[in-house]
Amino acid sequence: MNLVGKILTGIIALFSIVFMTLVMAVYATHQNWKKVAKEVETKLNEETTKNKALQDQLEKLKNDYAAERQQLLDAKKSADTEVDLVTKERDKLKAEHEDLEKQKSQAVTALATLSDRAKGLQAEVAALRDDVRKAEQDRDAKFSEVVKKTDELHGLANTLASLNRAKTTLTDELTRAMQVLNKFGLKPAPELYAGQPPHPVFGKVLANPGTGLIEISLGSDDGLAKGHRLEVYRISANESTYLGRVEIVSAVPERSVAKIIPEFQKGVIQKGDDVASQLQFSGVAAAK
Repeated sequence: MNLVGKILTGIIALFSIVFMTLVMAVYATHQNWKKVAKEVETKLNEETTKNKALQDQLEKLKNDYAAERQQLLDAKKSADTEVDLVTKERDKLKAEHEDLEKQKSQAVTALATLSDRAKGLQAEVAALRDDVRKAEQDRDAKFSEVVKKTDELHGLANTLASLNRAKTTLTDELTRAMQVLNKFGLKPAPELYAGQPPHPVFGKVLANPGTGLIEISLGSDDGLAKGHRLEVYRISANESTYLGRVEIVSAVPERSVAKIIPEFQKGVIQKGDDVASQLQFSGVAAAK
């Protein structure tokens, strides 16, 4: 018997006791039984009505209890289902947790390995940075050297170009010089013309004091300098005579002093004789 049944039983027992008490009171007094019976009947009707109301309420409570009980059963069934699901989810999460713990342990081991590897790589990177720095320094030094060599090469190229231009100029000058030499019957041998003036000159003997020195009318203005050699000859109406060779010992702008070279002397040199850098007459050349 549940709680609602017990309550209803108590209520019925209570009303029974009350009714019996009323009956006994009526019986004991024997006064106005009709009125009393009517009052009792009225009270009984009231109590019956209350009892019916209570029964209806009890029935309603039973129905509510059954509905609540069914709801509780459904809720329990649903809760059991949810508990099963939660249990399965818990087991699944537990397995996942164990797997994650295993992965965590593996990750920690791998992290330690990677940390050691990272330290090794950092050392290698530091060494590589030093190598790169040295390589950059070597590159900069090589680049500077290349720039320097390039500048030197450009300088040499410019020098070579200048030398080539100078070579071309000298070649042209040599060609023209050879043409001049060929035109005047000269040979390209400087030693053959040692002591000769830079260009042909012609002058006169001004004096011969008989000391082995003579004075001539040619000087530094004519291009003469110490060491130059001249030929002395005499031209008359009937013949041309080679007299000898002299060497300049001193020169002033308009005149010079020359010494007679004994081994070339062919005659007495006198005032008025001709002096030239080279003989111009076949007759004189023959006399020489």
